Amino acid sequence: PPPLTPPPHPLPSPTPPPPPPPSHHHHTPPPPSPPPHPHPTTTTPKMFNFGPRQSFEMTYLVSPMSTFKPEYATSGKIFLPASALAAISTRDIPFPYMFTLTNPKFPGKVTHAGVQEFTAPEGRCLVPSWMMQNINLQSNDKIKITYCTLEGASFVKLQAQSPKFLDISNPRAVLEKNLRSFSALTKGDIFLLKYNEQEYYLQVMELKPDRAPLHAVSIVNTDVNVDFAPPVGYVEPERKPKAHVHKKVDKADLDPSQFHSDEESSSEEEVAFSAFSGSGARISGKQVPVAAPVEEEKKVETKTFISQNGQMVTQSIESIRKMRAARHAAAQKTESTKKPEEDSGAEFKSFSGTGYRMR
Repeated sequence: PPPLTPPPHPLPSPTPPPPPPPSHHHHTPPPPSPPPHPHPTTTTPKMFNFGPRQSFEMTYLVSPMSTFKPEYATSGKIFLPASALAAISTRDIPFPYMFTLTNPKFPGKVTHAGVQEFTAPEGRCLVPSWMMQNINLQSNDKIKITYCTLEGASFVKLQAQSPKFLDISNPRAVLEKNLRSFSALTKGDIFLLKYNEQEYYLQVMELKPDRAPLHAVSIVNTDVNVDFAPPVGYVEPERKPKAHVHKKVDKADLDPSQFHSDEESSSEEEVAFSAFSGSGARISGKQVPVAAPVEEEKKVETKTFISQNGQMVTQSIESIRKMRAARHAAAQKTESTKKPEEDSGAEFKSFSGTGYRMR
């Protein structure tokens, strides 16, 4: 066949149709529908590792709280990025949000915390330094954040790590104020408490309820009974025995035998002093005979009191004792000679006496 030859002149392009006249009603055309997929499935982005509807698990790089938010360095909550809030909002997760913090290098190192804000840099989790120490984390290490549910606490036992904690006058009030920035407590954790520009560390010794495997409780909107164990390194001071206080006893009330024995023992303890009791010598050399010691007069102990007449009387203890003994013997004699007031078998009858008339 003969070869095809191009036309001498190109064919003119068709003119486009004129635009439609403007209408008063603006109509937006519907967006084009996507092409049908042969196998329609619902996919989830890989950055969110979701399982059930009430689960949340993410891995971030950890940063100390003091680097970005130093005012929350002593709190018990963490900061998460805004993407975490977007992911949580698509889940059926109730408030308040509680999370398990795990060190991937040491799976056994676990603690629990609430979230303060979702304002952390993207891809990072801000954690207080004391919380990082509990699970052996360093800055820029990976940390796994998992949603969890915790029971409300009813009892917590704490132990201060230094006896300096005893210097606080009202530790319960200080503890209550600091725990307002906490959401959860984990058994075995050591948390930081600041008071009067001093740092105190306390360890969680006991929790109720204490259920495995979390061993943690929530302290949000709960009434918690707090007990304190003796601080680490505290030595109880030795109690000195009380000094024996000698009671003043009236010697006139003592038994005569006891009184004399006390007197004899006291006289034996005292060393008697005798004036000019030494030996002498004459100029001629003859020895001077020692004179017999002069017996000292026996000291008579007396007592001064006010008599029934209002006069001040001084008498010896011995005479007062004899007077009291005689008074006691006379009282016993009077009681023994007194007739019985009621005859045996006699009955009392009213108006049984004799009467007289005036005539």
